[in-house]
Amino acid sequence: MITTLEPDSITKDSPADSNNVGNLERKPQTWLERSAPTTNIPKNLLGTGRFCGGIMRDYKERLPYLKSDFTDVSWKTLSAAIFMFCATVVSTVALGDVAYRETEGMVGITEYLMLQGISGTFHSLFSACPLPILRPTGPVTAFVGDLYGLSAWIGVDYYSLLSWVGFWVGTFLILIAMFDLSRYIALCTRFLHDIYALFVCTIYIEDGIIGTLERFENVDWSEAFFAGYLAMFCIFFS
Repeated sequence: MITTLEPDSITKDSPADSNNVGNLERKPQTWLERSAPTTNIPKNLLGTGRFCGGIMRDYKERLPYLKSDFTDVSWKTLSAAIFMFCATVVSTVALGDVAYRETEGMVGITEYLMLQGISGTFHSLFSACPLPILRPTGPVTAFVGDLYGLSAWIGVDYYSLLSWVGFWVGTFLILIAMFDLSRYIALCTRFLHDIYALFVCTIYIEDGIIGTLERFENVDWSEAFFAGYLAMFCIFFS
């Protein structure tokens, strides 16, 4: 016995209809979507429209995976942790040495390592995004050196100026998180990313060249030539 179904009793759409529905582009609903240079904006960048809505959404989405962050451990986890530790420690020590020279010993490797350890621990434990790696960067190090010059020029204590600048920047970051202002990054194009990357790379290259040339003035020529050969070796393999 064969049973036939009437067209009205069919509850699923045909593949053709499903494809047609999937091909329909969703019209922009907000000013941010209409003004952004791209239409592929992640939903987390659209904002919630509520006070601290983005923070609460991040914690809500992360809560189901909180336990697995500490229990799902394998050899791959250990190898990735060792790799990231070596990568961050080397850059932190290098930038700490640069800060030590720029600030005449006021800020150096010790402070950078403490900053890396304390901030990284708190961020991984209490933030809703534990995977990003926090570490000092070239622009931050250059800014720290410029603050030292500014403090000497206006005649104020460097540590006091550095503390107040950190408090001011932290206040802005808290306000940005509370009001979902980070969603406006969707208005930026790839050009801004490339300009920033060029700026960061230029700082590292300039600092390496200047540091190598200064060795010919401050140390023996044998050590200076060794630093030059080492710089050429790094450039070749990079």
